[in-house]
Amino acid sequence: MIKGETPAARSKNAAQLADRIGADMVIYGYLTPEDDAESLTLEFYYAAPVRAGDPDATTGAHEIGTPIRSEVSAASNESTAKRQLSGPLAQRAAALFWLTQGLSYDLANDPDTALKILQEAEQKLTDWKDDEGKEVLYLFLARAAMWARQYDIAIRAAERAISINPNYANAYGVLGTALMDRAQLFYIRGRTLTPEEQACISTANIDNAAETVEEAADNARAIAVLEDGLHAAPQAHWPPVEHYLRLILGLAYRLEAQDDIFAGNFGAAEPSLDRAKAEFEDALTYFSQENYPALYASTVAGLAATHRYWAHLRIVDATMSPDPATANGDRKEAAAFLQQTIDGYQACLDQQQRTRGNPIFQKRVLKCSCIPYQAEARNTLASLGDTP
Repeated sequence: MIKGETPAARSKNAAQLADRIGADMVIYGYLTPEDDAESLTLEFYYAAPVRAGDPDATTGAHEIGTPIRSEVSAASNESTAKRQLSGPLAQRAAALFWLTQGLSYDLANDPDTALKILQEAEQKLTDWKDDEGKEVLYLFLARAAMWARQYDIAIRAAERAISINPNYANAYGVLGTALMDRAQLFYIRGRTLTPEEQACISTANIDNAAETVEEAADNARAIAVLEDGLHAAPQAHWPPVEHYLRLILGLAYRLEAQDDIFAGNFGAAEPSLDRAKAEFEDALTYFSQENYPALYASTVAGLAATHRYWAHLRIVDATMSPDPATANGDRKEAAAFLQQTIDGYQACLDQQQRTRGNPIFQKRVLKCSCIPYQAEARNTLASLGDTP
């Protein structure tokens, strides 16, 4: 039994059950008296991204369509009530079958097969009406397409989910992530990867990256989409999705600052870094190292990278300043930011034991991000010498 008077209470109990039995998904429902008849609501809790440590907006509790209602109560006519509920219930059960098949391949790190299955589901579930929870299918189809780096498909599917349910905050998160991911890979195009980068970045990912500066501007749209998602979050079936959106939004603002730095617009980068820091710090009020060690590590790594960019800006200021005293002050600030960077990546690395059962996270975040960037920050700090 998944008990609870509210969606939040039920999702909390479903999350506890998922942790206890090691489930990636818990599917449940409840009957509610409605006048003289019952209504049946189906929900599920998707737990896998929490363990993976990804800032994944598909995480959490989802409602599968509007309640299924019978015209009579089971108390007055049990057989009729069952028949009236069984048809719509069978249709949504079929949808859940397809959804879980797709997710099983997604969890096996095979997003291409997951995408094919969910696209087949879209073709076969033609009787599944939009108001019966179909936005859920498009959400997970978009997620599979994003991980397969089929960005056009991901964007269309996420937009379809939002058009069906404008309050589906999760869909804004997936759409924003797809736009941001395509934009950030633009900066890797056209250069030779180091052996360390080759171990962390798929060539296929680069091939599907933004090809032009105009496409790289998708990140600006990502920020707008994620802001819209935050407005929808209070009405979401699972309001904690707000914290995932804030983590993703922090990453998008940090990328916006990177865009300005690469373009030489150093002054424009500062407000974006301020906003990125605010979003990361807000996310950390929810993601703790005790309850969400992997997500905590991802967030402090994002905050550390933000401090790394601030240090870079202060070093540029020191280099360009004609006044030795001002330059020394800039270097001193840079050193402080670099120490915050080192400490932030150390907080990430301190989660190694807590996440030892998650090899994908340990490779993606610890090995490919926190370890090399902490070493880079240490080297940069050492290069500043004795800063007054």
